[in-house]
Amino acid sequence: MTKHTPAPWKAEFDEAVSVRSEDGSRICTINWLRGRHGLKGRIDGDEGNANARLIAAAPDLLETLKQIKRENQHYNFGSKLVRIVDAAIAKAEGEP
Repeated sequence: MTKHTPAPWKAEFDEAVSVRSEDGSRICTINWLRGRHGLKGRIDGDEGNANARLIAAAPDLLETLKQIKRENQHYNFGSKLVRIVDAAIAKAEGEP
């Protein structure tokens, strides 16, 4: 598995909304169109900005889930919580 660009990531709200790494490299640019080829219209600015903030927080959220798993590996917090945390980590890391 290829590792993601190291955190921190930062959402930028300029002419285009994007997410950048600490060295200024662009992680992504928010697309303002919905659906294939934008056939379902545009998203509004608030939704695009919220998407950028969520994407920028992704590395921190992933590390938090891993920390929760490490710190609680000896406790039984219920299988549902364990499955949710494991599934989220796997999804972020591209595992099946």
